[in-house]
Amino acid sequence: MMTRGTAALAIGGLLEQMEDVRESKIPVLGDIPVIGQLFRSTDRTQMQREIIIFIAPHILSDSGRFEGRLLLQRYEEELRRTEEPADEQG
Repeated sequence: MMTRGTAALAIGGLLEQMEDVRESKIPVLGDIPVIGQLFRSTDRTQMQREIIIFIAPHILSDSGRFEGRLLLQRYEEELRRTEEPADEQG
């Protein structure tokens, strides 16, 4: 993948789905056949999560230190200079 400057890339697609079922009832009354349903309740909860990873590229100097936008500007200027002669020859 390629980006311009320090634009961040987003990588996603890791999904997790969960379902939670909880039953609550009044003791004894919830266990009675037929009418026990009046004294019970069931709650269902569904959750979905997605993991997204953001990557922001940075250009390092030869010494391995990050010199911020100044180094990026130098790199872009050098790239433009190397592309100019190819455009003039075309």
